[in-house]
Amino acid sequence: TDMYATLREFKGIPLDEFSAAGGYANLYVIGPEGYVVFMTQEGPELGQKLTEGRLTQAWKQSIESEIPVFLDTAPYKALGGAPAIFIAVRLVQYEKVRGAVVVRLDLQQINSIMHDRTGLGELGESYLVSSDKTMRSDSLLDPEGRTVSASLRAGESGKIDTPQVQAS
Repeated sequence: TDMYATLREFKGIPLDEFSAAGGYANLYVIGPEGYVVFMTQEGPELGQKLTEGRLTQAWKQSIESEIPVFLDTAPYKALGGAPAIFIAVRLVQYEKVRGAVVVRLDLQQINSIMHDRTGLGELGESYLVSSDKTMRSDSLLDPEGRTVSASLRAGESGKIDTPQVQAS
């Protein structure tokens, strides 16, 4: 589209740099009517009008909110059901909502922080667990069964209900 070409030509480099500096997996610019007009990593959403799904939810919530919107980890269809986290903020110009900027966080960055074993010894590890007791980072010691994807897929059986989680 013309809007995409203009954004890519005039704003693409700063948006790409902003996305890379923040470690985001993708940055989306979504117009007020729900069309994805720009992405730092082109994908199937580009040029589409959002009607359903997590990106739609992030966009809709952000254009109605004066504060940034955070969507916790959940499967994202455009990634083949892989987990995704979104943060969105509305764009306002001259007191009129012009759309939203949405970033998708890179779960590998979260894992790289959590997999730092400094001071944990040979068997120690750190991982994140949500208040609903599902994984928010992958286990280093059980990379098959204790992952964000496996935890979300497994439902009740994927919940982490250890004494440490209960105490947190």
